[in-house]
Amino acid sequence: MKGILRKLWILLLIPLFAAMPVAAQDIDLNERGSLTISFNGKYPLEGSSYAIWQVATIGVSEDGPYEYQNAPGFEGIRFHFTEQDLNYWDADESHPLIEFVGDYIDQEGLQPYATRTIGESNTVTFSDLPLGIYYVRQTELGEAGYVMTSYLATIPDKSGSYDATSFGKTDSYRKKPTKPSKAKTAAELQQDQFLMLAGISLSVLALVVLWRRKKEA
Repeated sequence: MKGILRKLWILLLIPLFAAMPVAAQDIDLNERGSLTISFNGKYPLEGSSYAIWQVATIGVSEDGPYEYQNAPGFEGIRFHFTEQDLNYWDADESHPLIEFVGDYIDQEGLQPYATRTIGESNTVTFSDLPLGIYYVRQTELGEAGYVMTSYLATIPDKSGSYDATSFGKTDSYRKKPTKPSKAKTAAELQQDQFLMLAGISLSVLALVVLWRRKKEA
């Protein structure tokens, strides 16, 4: 029942998306593009991995110059896209659609188009991509443990650039990393060993005293 309600919710969103104007611009369908994901510098995401799935392609429309068409593997999604740049959607409006696409990917076991690991620059770039709409998901956490929210991005973007840049949004720590313990010096280790041996000796002595008292009684 929950799945049916979710599908109905997506279908109810279609008129909202259909009302959005498609940016009027010339698109060379033979072009290839790139998608760069950038993050705020205060969120260290080095070492985390990201994957993209092409959800829709761009083709010639009967009613207009261009239209988004479901990409291979996504034919089962019963909605169409009309907005040229999904990065400008309101988060509350786009979240149900993004969640629906993510669930569809998991249910169908669809493999990502490409996977990349972020470097020291806190950015990651997917190059030589066909035009269309992409679903972006974090697949592995970095050492810092920040979680990126999944989203949809387009190539070309609203400005018409085939090299699109989107700014990833991060959630709070899934689990705040623990601070590594301070390394002990040789003197501190020797002191620990002495205390441990002293504790063992006292325990043995106490057992001997108890044994003698029990024997005398």
